[in-house]
Amino acid sequence: MERRALRKTIQSAFVLVSMTCAAATAFAQSGPPTNLRAKVTGGAVVLSWNAPQIGTAARYVVYRAMAPAINTPTPSLSFMKVGSTRGTSFTDKTAAKGSIYVYYVAAMGTNGPAGPRSNTLAVKVPLAGGS
Repeated sequence: MERRALRKTIQSAFVLVSMTCAAATAFAQSGPPTNLRAKVTGGAVVLSWNAPQIGTAARYVVYRAMAPAINTPTPSLSFMKVGSTRGTSFTDKTAAKGSIYVYYVAAMGTNGPAGPRSNTLAVKVPLAGGS
């Protein structure tokens, strides 16, 4: 009978550890989106990226800052959220022609705060549409 009791205790411990790991995974942050890239089409900036290699992203939040003028000291950029999406692409239709923006994307898990951000990417929106 002692063996049966020991086996039951071990099985209970295994179930408890499995449930704890599953709960921790549900709240874990994902890794950063990778390979952020952009294309300007018809004056809109079309961003795309690869999903995080670690964790699962429920959605992505896109941030943008106006790039400083070329001959001015580099200030810290002030990023603002411009949108979110469930997929791995986003079209910024609010970009002003003739402007230079810096973008990054952060993955959001199903629970908890945003994960690490992607690489930053500077994009120049031409005065005449773009392609």
